[in-house]
Amino acid sequence: MAKRRYSQRRACRLVEVDPKTVRRQPALDAPAVRDRLRVLAGERRRGRKRPSGMQAPLAIPQGPNQRWSLDVAADAMSWSRRFRVLAVVDDFTREALALVVDTSIGDQRVVRELDVLIGVRDKPATVVSDNGRELTSRAVLDWTNRTGIAWRYIAPSKPVQNTFVESFNSRLRDECLKE
Repeated sequence: MAKRRYSQRRACRLVEVDPKTVRRQPALDAPAVRDRLRVLAGERRRGRKRPSGMQAPLAIPQGPNQRWSLDVAADAMSWSRRFRVLAVVDDFTREALALVVDTSIGDQRVVRELDVLIGVRDKPATVVSDNGRELTSRAVLDWTNRTGIAWRYIAPSKPVQNTFVESFNSRLRDECLKE
């Protein structure tokens, strides 16, 4: 800035830096404050809180409504309009309990559809899903706390741990979506 006699605003624009970062004075290093913030962050977690210590393999269900599996598949129409399909499968009966098709399926929609499904059928003991954004949100965490249903997540990039719904989605793609 001194050599070329540029203003601070112009110099920041040239190097693509926000002027606030140049003007900001570094905060004092306060380890006590930093430690307190870490404690508070651990107590008041947001969003993608995943259960820990649940690495044991899932037992095979011995009856209906013991375990439901969820997954979201995506595809596009011939005119490039994308859509998503939420599949809910009972792992014992291998029955598709719900297929929700929409252009967007968010966490609130997943929770709402599960509430409707529980109103029609009995409550499952466990729900199994992958780590998709709509299935690991604060809304899902609050729903599991409210209903008392255990929610298990498969390991990332391991769809073979959720074979019932993955098999269903494979047939859904072959028989419906590819047509």
